[in-house]
Amino acid sequence: MRRNSSLLAAIALLAVAVGAVVAWCLESKRSIAPGGRAGISVASGRAPSARSESGAPASQVVVGPSSIANHDLPPRWPRGATASVSEALAYAATMPEGTDRSDYVQAVLRFCFERNPNRAAELARNLNDPVLRDLGTTFVLELWGQRDGVAALDWAVAHARGDDDPTWFDAAFEGFAAKNPELALAFVLRPEVRDDLETLAHVVVYRFNEQGRLADLRAVVERSSDVVTRDAITKQIIQIWMRADAEAASAWLTNVGSANVVREGMAAIVQAIRLAPDAAADAAEVEHADQLIARVADKWASRDPIGAAAWLRTQSPRAAFDGVMARMAEFAAQNDPVEARSWLSMITDERRRGEVAQRLGI
Repeated sequence: MRRNSSLLAAIALLAVAVGAVVAWCLESKRSIAPGGRAGISVASGRAPSARSESGAPASQVVVGPSSIANHDLPPRWPRGATASVSEALAYAATMPEGTDRSDYVQAVLRFCFERNPNRAAELARNLNDPVLRDLGTTFVLELWGQRDGVAALDWAVAHARGDDDPTWFDAAFEGFAAKNPELALAFVLRPEVRDDLETLAHVVVYRFNEQGRLADLRAVVERSSDVVTRDAITKQIIQIWMRADAEAASAWLTNVGSANVVREGMAAIVQAIRLAPDAAADAAEVEHADQLIARVADKWASRDPIGAAAWLRTQSPRAAFDGVMARMAEFAAQNDPVEARSWLSMITDERRRGEVAQRLGI
């Protein structure tokens, strides 16, 4: 359940951080290139007031006409004989649902947003059509989050769609993270947002990966001493990384994840590998997948033998798994020779099975 007071506290701290970054940038007389904010730390000499990302005090950000709905649209507006924003939105409500209507509404709201983000959000929030209302509000908040994350998040908390409905907050955060992944990560690391950690971590990891910077994020995770936050971000990293390099992802997971996260993540990795070859895959592709699963399962067994054992017992014997079955037999032989013999029976190579049995003395 979302706690608005906690989110507002985290947003206030984010505003301070953003203000400090802007001040640092101005004082050093240099701009910050994309990705250049990582690692910046600002000494706490004086506490800046809450500011938007533009550097202006938050109370002075919203300016504009008293009613943006009456604003005239540019000549040659693409659809309908509409002269104002309100007429255009009324026209949109008569259009059949589909891409054309969505694009049209977004074009109108983008026009409004460029003139006044706050009033554009209010206009979208008050649309009568529930589909257009949700579409429009999330669209404006994503735009606003990219331009001024502090203001967009603050508005989303103040105008939540329901007591326990994160839709609009998540839209603002999506936009914010797309433009400022480092600051979005700093926000996620705040203890005040722990109730929303899994959802927000997913957004941050996606955006870092989109910029080809998953390695940077993994380095942050490795340095983190907060187990809850580290595990939440680790799970999201694995969901993305395992599609590109399952073996590397599994090796990293066994080093940084807690016991439960390792078990959950490794199960997801082996399942993803198993599903990768399609129905038309030839024997070589299937064998390659089996060998990859075996290597991943071997890493799993080294960190979480109980979890690995539970998964391996659901698998039929195959040559690619002989090595990991031998490892499981060795592990079991320390306490339970009967179980060890059960693992031995799953080794398909008779010669190897005999060698392992002789070595273990069972």
